[in-house]
Amino acid sequence: MMKLPACWCCQYKFAWKELLFFLGPKKCPVCKEKQFVTAKKRLQAAWSSPVTVILMFIFLHLFSFPTAILLGVFVLIIGITLSPFCYEFTNEQEPLF
Repeated sequence: MMKLPACWCCQYKFAWKELLFFLGPKKCPVCKEKQFVTAKKRLQAAWSSPVTVILMFIFLHLFSFPTAILLGVFVLIIGITLSPFCYEFTNEQEPLF
């Protein structure tokens, strides 16, 4: 089962809409501590773009152009919708490598 992440400090469970679109550190609304996405989860998220591009090329070869674009947009919307479930927070910015 997919679960939304919690604050690393006070264990506040973030709401889906709080995590839908954010850049940089996120502040916990309860304890006001900064939340940084772990390096592991940032690296996993970095793979979503190449996978989406590969799917688009596959769609372009299998379907007509308008259908391929619609399928690509559908995949993108699903990815954005599910992205809040893929976060995990820590108290400091971790290096990727």
